[in-house]
Amino acid sequence: MLGTIFFFYFIILTCGFEYRYEISDLDEIPIPCNPRVDGQCFTRNMALSQQIEEEFKLNEPSPYFHYNTCPEGIEYGQLGLQLKINKRYDNPSLMSKYYLLYGKVEADIMAAPGQGIILSIYLQSDDLDEIDIVEIFGGNPYSVQSNFFIKGNITTYDRGEYHLVNESPMGQFHRYGIEWTPNKMTWTLDNQVIRVVPKENPYGIPDSPMALKFSLWAGGDESNEPGTIEWAGGVSTYNDVPYIMRVKNVYMNDYSTGTEYCYGNSLKLNQWLDTTARNGVI
Repeated sequence: MLGTIFFFYFIILTCGFEYRYEISDLDEIPIPCNPRVDGQCFTRNMALSQQIEEEFKLNEPSPYFHYNTCPEGIEYGQLGLQLKINKRYDNPSLMSKYYLLYGKVEADIMAAPGQGIILSIYLQSDDLDEIDIVEIFGGNPYSVQSNFFIKGNITTYDRGEYHLVNESPMGQFHRYGIEWTPNKMTWTLDNQVIRVVPKENPYGIPDSPMALKFSLWAGGDESNEPGTIEWAGGVSTYNDVPYIMRVKNVYMNDYSTGTEYCYGNSLKLNQWLDTTARNGVI
């Protein structure tokens, strides 16, 4: 996801919503900022501090998630959550209202078929730590990708791995998961371990609080860089819209506790403060 951050900004503007969320919907949530690049930013993330399960089967928004972009492409119902691309430049995305700091996440996902159409499920922090739980390519019924990034570092793209699937990720639900601890990251597919990355790897492990995000986007849009289009599996034509992904049975377990996770640049103390859990422990 990090490799397409400028494309996402353009997409978000075409949908009519800026990256910083509508306060009327999120007035209890502090506006996010990146303390690594903003010297006046002190990050406060609402802590999940528990385990939750969300089926997305009510005909109304979840209390644990809110839309990030393109609300017209997000639907709730008896089939679960649907993210839908109806036209070019649509990028429906949803994110959790709460952050976890180490923990476990699982979800049942059915991807959207379509050349260049990408389904992304990932954890991301305000300072751009990221774990891609899975990225699914709408034109590839044979494999999916896992990946991770540390503090927005995209100087190399050698952290991703591809994983074979026994049945097409577009034809039925598969369960994708990640367990993230200070010592390692463990990816699962249909409850089977498919990848383990220890903290001793050359890049380290994300250590900032992260929110869970779901996104459906056209990596193959012809406005993207050639490398992105090739990675996505080819040019997206939009001949078969709508492209629809489905999500149900989301499980989140925060291994830390507290009301907020805080870190960044303290103007009062004039120094950087490492992550702490207010009223809790990490």
